[in-house]
Amino acid sequence: VGDMSCTLLITSSAQISPRAGEEAPSDDNPSVDTGLVRERSYRQVDGGARRNNHSPHSQACLDNGGVQNMGFNMLDNSPPALRVRWAPSCQIPYHYHPTGALYFIQYGVMMFEGDGMTPDVPFYKGEVRWVRPGYAYGPEYNSDDEPMEITVLGTDTPPTFQVPPRWALQAA
Repeated sequence: VGDMSCTLLITSSAQISPRAGEEAPSDDNPSVDTGLVRERSYRQVDGGARRNNHSPHSQACLDNGGVQNMGFNMLDNSPPALRVRWAPSCQIPYHYHPTGALYFIQYGVMMFEGDGMTPDVPFYKGEVRWVRPGYAYGPEYNSDDEPMEITVLGTDTPPTFQVPPRWALQAA
């Protein structure tokens, strides 16, 4: 729509082979379960609503507009997702995801403290970051001069803002 660029990110456990409409694979294969959800979007127009992120934020972050979440519950075999929009100069403190998380950077720049690299490595639009279950890090933050939005898979359990359990630390 319009003259803006579009970043399309597709994830799949199968090889992605772009095809024209007439060349689509057949559902006649007995391994295909046509009753499963085959595609789903996670857009505001599809029922999402923004709400303030519950983690603590600096006054500068709040003054810039804060951090808002838009959550989508699991639907049949499709995963729940969380879209998070950040105003400039925001961060979310030290935490871990009990079931892991997969971050998709929609726009802006995101950094993570605690990955053992100095300086923190930036992630840009179109890039993806996975964290294993129980891996603690933080804060995660964006740049001071532009907003950012991410989509997160692995939100079937909320992030936990404390030291992870011993099993997670031993897996490191």
